[in-house]
Amino acid sequence: MGFESFIAKRYLVSKHKVNFITIISIISILGITVGVAALIVVLSVFNGFGSLVSQYLMNLDPDIRITATTVEGEKKLTEIPDLLKEIEEIQYFSSFVDGKVLAYNKGVTQVVNLKGIEEETSDKLYNIDENILYGTTDFSTEKNIANVVLGLQLADRLQVITGDTLLLISPVGIERAITQLSLPLSKKVVVSGIFNSNNNDYDAGYIFSSLEPAQYLLGYKKSVQGYEAKLTDTDYSASVKNMLEERLNKNDFTISAYHSSSDF
Repeated sequence: MGFESFIAKRYLVSKHKVNFITIISIISILGITVGVAALIVVLSVFNGFGSLVSQYLMNLDPDIRITATTVEGEKKLTEIPDLLKEIEEIQYFSSFVDGKVLAYNKGVTQVVNLKGIEEETSDKLYNIDENILYGTTDFSTEKNIANVVLGLQLADRLQVITGDTLLLISPVGIERAITQLSLPLSKKVVVSGIFNSNNNDYDAGYIFSSLEPAQYLLGYKKSVQGYEAKLTDTDYSASVKNMLEERLNKNDFTISAYHSSSDF
């Protein structure tokens, strides 16, 4: 019999009659039992709630984002892929462009976020396929008309379904278009899929496309805004962010870790 078992048996299974000290011991044991049980339940609930919140709020978010903030940083973006390949914790990465455009359909207009991503990593990095409600994740271009996917709430506001055509109007050069009475930069796109991520920011305000149409509308030409990465485990977010900050000039780049509380 172990020492702990001996002590427990000595006080719990006593041959003496029940007295005041025994009653206090029983009350103490019951109190500790209830307290520990309550602590376990509360921690379990909060852990489950945290996972649920992370799943909804960061459903389409990458783990790491690197954005060039200066002209010098934009020139060094070509070096980023080699750097990301050296980090074992990074599973997938993709270049991206992101910005505001005007979406128009049959008299209905909405200011939306257009995000251009690489087709090959669209599902692995952003889990778009898992959230598709109608249609498919198709970013191909046919006859100079690109396919896009958009959020369910945005599709409802624009009154579109899969197969419908949208007109996206670029903010680039719109002032010149107004003063010179010329047409602003625009592009027709076809809705290939509608997603529902349970995240209002994405479902009500985002359109995803391949890189080329987004680069054209947002004025990036052949360049990109930065890179986003998915890790083998989100717990590595803070350490990978610190690693990248040591390798990259903080004056030229902004590095965000979406699963780090300091970056919310």
